[in-house]
Amino acid sequence: MKKKIKKKYIIFGTVLFLTIGLLTIGLTYGKYAADSVWNYYLGSKGFYFSSDYLGMESVENVNQLWDGKSTTFSLTNSENDLVATNFDISYTVICEVINENSEDYSCTLNGTDSDTFSGTLSGYEMCINEKNDGIDVSSYTQSDCEINGYTWQKEIANQELYFDVVKKDGTEVTDAEVKITATSTSPYKKTLTGTFLLHKDPSLFGTIELSYQEENFVGNLIVTNTYEEEKCVTLTFDENKFRLDEDEVNIDSSTSNDQGYMNSITFKINGKQSQKIIFYKTDFQATYNVEDFTINEGSTCQN
Repeated sequence: MKKKIKKKYIIFGTVLFLTIGLLTIGLTYGKYAADSVWNYYLGSKGFYFSSDYLGMESVENVNQLWDGKSTTFSLTNSENDLVATNFDISYTVICEVINENSEDYSCTLNGTDSDTFSGTLSGYEMCINEKNDGIDVSSYTQSDCEINGYTWQKEIANQELYFDVVKKDGTEVTDAEVKITATSTSPYKKTLTGTFLLHKDPSLFGTIELSYQEENFVGNLIVTNTYEEEKCVTLTFDENKFRLDEDEVNIDSSTSNDQGYMNSITFKINGKQSQKIIFYKTDFQATYNVEDFTINEGSTCQN
């Protein structure tokens, strides 16, 4: 009897699993079919709205070599080089960070302080001189153009956009997942989406490097910035081992112990430059090395 009951549960579970699977596939296919029909309808109206990195089904874009700078994508009023919309398309783009702790990040569009950007793809037609006879036909009407044997052609509008991702506390962004949603608002509605998985490997674009040499009771620390751009860095050290020569570095901010001896400094260093920092050892007999110092980039300088 128990075996029959167990068998019933197994059969019931299998049927339920298959039902859920088929339902999921059906819903996915249904959405795909609906999108295809709507896209076909828009095409029949001469309406085209597409992108290189976005689609009606969300497109995943992975960049393992992200340099931390702006990421670009384009919107266009064409389906290919031969077919384009000849009327204006208004659109709105929204940028959002969707990775873990997304509230710590901000995403902005086209150099603004906003995560939303609106624009227009202007559709137009013009006369093209493919006969190379030296005649300027740019002001011809369609009838003048065609009567004189020139080509009346729809022009493709292509709008390049970009987004930037930063951390609100000013520290460096090394990984981010960003969702871009572009929606045409007039004369027809069509939504394109895409995600951008961005990974920055600092070693590919630059590092902050340390080297250290001692001469009797003096230690010379060389901080080298191999990045192209200026960096703000924080150097931490043991105040019981070292006394900083403050004349050798332009300090932006610092921390000290209860006796007033510095144990960290924050300063700027130009791209592709080195900064020499002199320390006086408190113990003349001791020997130190670069491991006695810690450097952190991504700090925020006040000046």
